[in-house]
Amino acid sequence: MNRRLRKYLIYGGGALLLALAGTAAAVRLIDVDRYRPGIEAAIHEATGLDCSLGKLSLSLWPFLYLQSDHPVLRHAGQPILQAERITASAHLLPLLSRRLEIHAITVTQLTGTIQRDRKGNLNLLPPWKPRSKQPITLPLASLRVAKLVFRNANLRYEDAASGTIAAAKDLNFTVGPFLLVDQGRTVVRSGRDLLAASWNGDLQATTISFNALTLDHPALRFAVAQNTLTAKPVTAALYGGKMEGNVTVADLGPNPQLATACSINDLDLTRLSAALHRKSRLIGRLHVTATLTTSGMKHEVMLRRLNGTVAMQGKRLTLENLDLDTVLTQYAKSQDIGLFELGSIFIVGPFGPLLSKAFDLSGTALGMSRGNSRITQLASDWTIRDGIATTKDVAFATPHHRLAFRGQLDLPAERFRDFRVGVLDQRGCATFTQTINGSFHAPQVEKTSFFARTIVNPLLSLFHKGATALGGDGKTGCTPFYQGRVPHPATP
Repeated sequence: MNRRLRKYLIYGGGALLLALAGTAAAVRLIDVDRYRPGIEAAIHEATGLDCSLGKLSLSLWPFLYLQSDHPVLRHAGQPILQAERITASAHLLPLLSRRLEIHAITVTQLTGTIQRDRKGNLNLLPPWKPRSKQPITLPLASLRVAKLVFRNANLRYEDAASGTIAAAKDLNFTVGPFLLVDQGRTVVRSGRDLLAASWNGDLQATTISFNALTLDHPALRFAVAQNTLTAKPVTAALYGGKMEGNVTVADLGPNPQLATACSINDLDLTRLSAALHRKSRLIGRLHVTATLTTSGMKHEVMLRRLNGTVAMQGKRLTLENLDLDTVLTQYAKSQDIGLFELGSIFIVGPFGPLLSKAFDLSGTALGMSRGNSRITQLASDWTIRDGIATTKDVAFATPHHRLAFRGQLDLPAERFRDFRVGVLDQRGCATFTQTINGSFHAPQVEKTSFFARTIVNPLLSLFHKGATALGGDGKTGCTPFYQGRVPHPATP
């Protein structure tokens, strides 16, 4: 290296060090607390919430850092959101040309409860009041936020009208980039502008719960472009099973269009039964697939617009505390049996939260609570159109009996529509049926049937030798009640 080049390097490096030292000294001399009232007032003007930024600090290396310790947002004196720390870091050199390039805004340990009252008002969004008519002008050529980061957030949402409770624990969330000002022009003026832009992110959490549904270790990557959010893949552990799927939400705003497809392998029914507070527990694992579409924001509207398919299948399951084969055999002569109650634990399937409160599944209603049932095979396939779920292949088999279900569930109205359960013979004809109508909470179940008083054959012949009320003596034909994939058990 020649002497002149070395000289330039020494002078240049010294000048750079002096500039950095001068900038650092200037930063130390800035009293950021002078700007606190203005920032807090701007936040209140924009949100209607009272803001306390806590302790503010400014530092230089390796970025320009502005940090707020223990900031809080309040409404009517009550904390709504609070964090341990919020840090904004920006690149230094772009500031020389009036460009604010924010490297990251990081929110650490955010906690809070968002509540919606019965009138639909959110505590996070107080009733709008007229703001100042003077527009906010920024002396910037451009403003860009590379990413917004939430670390270890714990949030809760409560809806008083629907009773919905959702919560996220240890939520880690990264999203961006956002171009807010470009060539001196404000690009994002509202949430609609933000949804029309292009950005992406990822999410992980320890748990995310929605009423009785709990997702363990959910993770997803998503992208937003032209008012459409696409999340793929979405993975989580759900009651011991592995869930994987994708979600698309189009027309982000007041009337979003939702489409989802997912599968769950090895869903643990013991954990699911416990979550639904069942007395009789179904033990084993299921495979579940679903493809669904709907739209809207309110629960009732989304149910009315629900379309798609749901399918469940399982083998070698056990129903605790209720011996179905013994109960069916002992009660066959009198027909004094709540057959629908016996089978309801299986037909509830994906609609369990709606139906499970209507029945006593402990066996006490039948006078029998001892013993277990072995379920050799279970199918629960449904098609859904405009909120009406129709059976496609819904049946299960024990070592000695096979039961099937036909009819519809009106999910928005929470009513049965000509729903029937039947005990089948080898041909799929019904030896005994019950019809159910009425609401989910007070179903009208048919108590007896035509042949209850006329069949005097031994009990086993009723169920295993093909004597059917609908088909005659077994030599004549019948109209099959069920023709699905669950086979009839072998004749004992």
